[in-house]
Amino acid sequence: MPWKATGQSTQGDSMAEAQGFGTESALLALPTDGSMRQTVARAMHAGGVSQADLARQTGLSQSALSQWLNGSYKGDNAAIQAKLTAWLTAHGTRQVAVEETPAPQWVDTPTGRAVAKALTFARNKPAIAVVYGGAGVGKTTALRRFARHTQNVWIATASPAISSMAAMLRELCRVLELSGTGWKNQALSADIVRHLAGSRGLLIIDEAQHLSVPALEQLRYIYDQAETGLVLSGNERVFSQLNGGHVRSADFAQLYSRLGRRLRLSLPSEGDIDAVLNAWDITGRAERAYAAQIACLPGGLRGLFNLLEEARLAAKGMGQPVDVRLMRMAWADLVGAQ
Repeated sequence: MPWKATGQSTQGDSMAEAQGFGTESALLALPTDGSMRQTVARAMHAGGVSQADLARQTGLSQSALSQWLNGSYKGDNAAIQAKLTAWLTAHGTRQVAVEETPAPQWVDTPTGRAVAKALTFARNKPAIAVVYGGAGVGKTTALRRFARHTQNVWIATASPAISSMAAMLRELCRVLELSGTGWKNQALSADIVRHLAGSRGLLIIDEAQHLSVPALEQLRYIYDQAETGLVLSGNERVFSQLNGGHVRSADFAQLYSRLGRRLRLSLPSEGDIDAVLNAWDITGRAERAYAAQIACLPGGLRGLFNLLEEARLAAKGMGQPVDVRLMRMAWADLVGAQ
């Protein structure tokens, strides 16, 4: 919050106010060189700003700045204090701006809209849709948002532990909040069909690459009986195992023939990257170019979000906007570069 200067400040008042990095009116009220030096030193320490950084940001020579901080400068102290007052004012303004700008919780991207379109089709038809591709392109985030904002949409997540037909049926009962009439597969399946029938809903299976052939065939059966949309989402294997030559004809012919929509997502699109950077208020050319490089690495937008969060934390501590230097440092920390 800005300071309000009222009358002549005492050295004690200045020391207390210095911890908040206030506005120009308060900074100009600092009465002595000593308290000014303490204010600058506190701001440097809080923001992780070195003497070299401060000299560069203020246009002062490192030697003059060092002497002034030590109280031994014999030149024009008023001129140095004027530059440092301007720096403190800007530093405090940037600090407030960084702290008041929250990280975006959701970014509307072309990929997110494409996923929502595929899910809407599967729900309304009803049909079976497959959403597949690389990690970190925003599939799961888009699925969850669609489920939160659309009535009668349920997401179950497969895993190595939830891959068999029995495990999948139990997971579906949990997601649908069904107690189940027993632990036999037939009874669980019947309960699920009764719950979904007539709901005009959508059942989404994320990480579907983990599912066994019997589990996938049982999902097809549930889709047929309940007439409820079904979406299988996961990596490239989700579709390749449905469209894999003799494997398709032997095990997945009936499921494959029911696919009404296939959405392949490989790398984040240019529109995805631009949308994310706009949401994070990253406007510099160098920063956007570096971010695009990161987004095209394995991990995609997830890696970019992690980078921006890490860089924003560093920028907040230093009281400055995110720049390409902080982004490079943040990425090095994330990937463990030496």
